[in-house]
Amino acid sequence: SNAEWAHLLNLIGSVQHVCSRHRLRLAVQPRFGTIIQGPAEIERLLVGSEAGVCVDIAHLAIAGADPLEVIDIAAGRIQHVHVNDVDLDLARRVREGALDFDDAVTRNLYRPVGEGGANVARVVEALRSANYRGWYTLEQETRLPGPDMRPLGRISRSLEYVVPLLS
Repeated sequence: SNAEWAHLLNLIGSVQHVCSRHRLRLAVQPRFGTIIQGPAEIERLLVGSEAGVCVDIAHLAIAGADPLEVIDIAAGRIQHVHVNDVDLDLARRVREGALDFDDAVTRNLYRPVGEGGANVARVVEALRSANYRGWYTLEQETRLPGPDMRPLGRISRSLEYVVPLLS
């Protein structure tokens, strides 16, 4: 509701005030399944607060948002970027409620960067065009089937794809 949004934006403003006093920057991360997950909510956040945004490519894709549209809306207020990729079919099924999020993660919802459908190369180019000069964090979320399993192969493939994009 509008009242709940006003309360949320007031709380974000309070956190922003504390951050400013300590010379920190606040970045709200839109995430699938939360109040702020797509372009309309991100725009409402930006209009109603001074907070920045953390662009999480995979979570935007899971929510059905176009990361390029979000970059256009938030240009100048992007504080951080999470570079990751997803299986768009699994993301659609989660969004539609046909598949549980945890089950989708087990089925490899999160793909090595460059092996999913989030079009990370276009997102990085859009960030460059928007003059983003901040940090990129490589995320390789996965559910390991056992304690002896290691995600290093997935991380290595993601790095091989991402490093040339950011060079």
